[in-house]
Amino acid sequence: MHITAETFWLPKQGYALSDYEDAYYPNSVIKQQVNIFRCAVADGATESSFSGQWAQLLVKAYCEDKLEVDGFNYYLPQLQRQWINQVTTQPLPWYAEAKLQQGTFSTLVGLTLHKQPPIGKVLAIGDSCLFQVRQEKLNHRFPLTHSQQFNNNPSLLSSNVSYNKHLAQYIYQINIKWQPGDEFYLMTDALAYWFLHNYEQHSQPWQALRQLTQQNFKDWIIKLIAAQHLSNDDVTLMRIFLK
Repeated sequence: MHITAETFWLPKQGYALSDYEDAYYPNSVIKQQVNIFRCAVADGATESSFSGQWAQLLVKAYCEDKLEVDGFNYYLPQLQRQWINQVTTQPLPWYAEAKLQQGTFSTLVGLTLHKQPPIGKVLAIGDSCLFQVRQEKLNHRFPLTHSQQFNNNPSLLSSNVSYNKHLAQYIYQINIKWQPGDEFYLMTDALAYWFLHNYEQHSQPWQALRQLTQQNFKDWIIKLIAAQHLSNDDVTLMRIFLK
């Protein structure tokens, strides 16, 4: 199968690039023939400290095939230790130390595509979403299926093991079939809400996403926010075309 994958991202309007707390992987444009392709997008929770680093660890681990459901219990403690090591390389003020003990949080959505048989596996925790489009029809929307399902309390994957005791209840998986010409869109919550809301208004939001370039993405997001069609949040979109 031939994969063309590209990611578009921005921090909240008015914030620096260093304030971006989403994450994605692979972190480069992909145009190649592959037998297996893995990708993931995550949304670090703004209310917690160092969530961007946690989100980055999660997407990379997923793409290294470490976060299938059966592997969570084995690899999560390793990722949690990595996160602690990363964020404590420099001394922290007392109030940051206190927040560090609470841990941090992130959503995650990952896609694994296999050439033979032509199937895909999707794993999700929280409200980062995947959409599959085939011949101008929305084949799959996952894990949320309607814009009214978005709220301020999505399920989250924590760097603090004590918050993950009931994690299995919040991990969602589906298997899907793919064929040449399919399009996949992985995105964090603000854009996923926009996508579903527009779809519910009998629009085809993937047509706008299909036309995006690195040059026009920022202006497009700014216009959506200005028109109050999109909340001002970190935005991440991974776009995948299959041949």
